[in-house]
Amino acid sequence: MKIRILVTAALLAALTACGGSGKAEPKASPTPTPSASTTEPAKDVLDVAPGRIGKVKAGMTADEANATGYFDPFVPQGCEIDPPLQWKKEYAEKFGKLVMDGKTIASMSIIDNTTKTDKGIGLDSTYAEAKKAYAEKITVGREGGSAIYVTDGDYWLGIYFGNDDPGMIKDTATVTYMEVSKGFKPYLMPDGC
Repeated sequence: MKIRILVTAALLAALTACGGSGKAEPKASPTPTPSASTTEPAKDVLDVAPGRIGKVKAGMTADEANATGYFDPFVPQGCEIDPPLQWKKEYAEKFGKLVMDGKTIASMSIIDNTTKTDKGIGLDSTYAEAKKAYAEKITVGREGGSAIYVTDGDYWLGIYFGNDDPGMIKDTATVTYMEVSKGFKPYLMPDGC
């Protein structure tokens, strides 16, 4: 009996010395993480602004972008630079290329004329309309074509008007392609991988 009491006392002393109370600690239950296939997209307007389309921002990781609900699980498309994200079918026809820079979104393109910027500019808008909407934030120019760029800090919106000479965009020229990015001027290359 004395040995049993001594062993119990020794165990309690050892547990107390190690910071344990001798009682089982309750375990926190893990918080479930929604998967990309079950997350519903937010019911917000998918407007475009420098560096973002709706809630999807250039600079987001693939996991952050998947959590928005606008993407399907990754399926390689055969392009050597396939991003690990692909738009859900209902968005793929509006937003073409999505380019990754390592593990983050570098840029996204807008290829549908129903999607507008937060200032109402979309494909088929004119240069005069874009100039009026973004008056103080525009920089003009692009080698090999005509475009304007709008910045908001490190975020960019490129608006492409076709293959006219840089700096010679006519007020009647229409938007043919838009692209958003973070940290660099959008390349505005609608064709290719």
